[in-house]
This record gives sequence, structure tokens and C-alpha cells, in this order.
Amino acid sequence: MCHVARKEGDDTCRLGLAVSRKVGNAVARNGIKRRVRAFFRIRRAGFAPGVLLVVVAKPGAADLDWSGLSGELERLLRRGGVICGEADGCVH
Repeated sequence: MCHVARKEGDDTCRLGLAVSRKVGNAVARNGIKRRVRAFFRIRRAGFAPGVLLVVVAKPGAADLDWSGLSGELERLLRRGGVICGEADGCVH
């Protein structure tokens, strides 16, 4: 669902979204994009510097509520080393 890259020399975090028609109708696709953008805005301060984040929504993503979507994104970003929690013991 997420692909992460780091750009040399640039500390700004950026987000790219790809939501195909297989995910759902226009209302569902726009809802996913809106929630992912909100997650990015809320959590951006905790991201590693210079992260280029591309989120590719898979079928079934439209069925997730806010807590499910944000939990899944957080899990993937922790695994990718983009964000760290207090329990992880890592600092950017």
C-alpha cells in the first residue's frame, strides 16, 4: 500500500496518491484520498526529513474507517522507518 523513498538534499516531505477505479466509485476514491491527506497533515511533523511517500490504495481500502486506515498507514510507515514511536526507541 505504501512506497517510500528519500530524496538527497531536500528536507521537505511529499505525498503522492494512486487510487484506481478498482477501489470503488468516485465518492469512495475521493474519501480515501481525503483521509490519507489528513493523516499526512497530522503526522508530517513526525516523519523523517526528505521523505517522498507514495500511497497506492488497494481494493478494500474503501471499507476501512478512519481508525483502520490510519492504523494501517502507521504500521506500514513504522515498518518502512518513516515514523518512529516511543516504544520503538528511535529518534529522527
